[in-house]
Amino acid sequence: MLVRWSLVLFAVTRYVATNNEQPPHTKSEEEDLIPQFFTREGIVAAGNFSRFELKSPKPMRIVLDSVQGDADLYFSYTNQGVSYELDRHDASSATCGLDYIDVESNPRPSYLGILLVKIYGHPSKNESAYRLLIMVVPDGNFEHGPEVIHQ
Repeated sequence: MLVRWSLVLFAVTRYVATNNEQPPHTKSEEEDLIPQFFTREGIVAAGNFSRFELKSPKPMRIVLDSVQGDADLYFSYTNQGVSYELDRHDASSATCGLDYIDVESNPRPSYLGILLVKIYGHPSKNESAYRLLIMVVPDGNFEHGPEVIHQ
């Protein structure tokens, strides 16, 4: 009888200990919807490109701020030779101010699942200093304007 009660007590203790263990942290649905921000700064010489490869299936906003000079933004889903030529990019923003592109999703097929972004230093200036902000917005709701780069 003592052996039986010992086994029952042992089983109950194991059950309680097992059920009180904390599961490893997993992302909740709310955490999956939180925008993520990534920044890079750099300098590009006149007539040259800086290249960035982005890999995210989620919608994103790419913001380029020309801190000095005039940097322009070009992007492609499929063409690894992204350029300012019309048939060599899928989207562009080439203003003298704040440039941005909204990328709704990553269509298939894409070049190895990578979004190619190039920053072009306009030849009107010897070099252009820039700040690049990538906002990954999982729900596609771009509530933050491109001006968030200045915050």
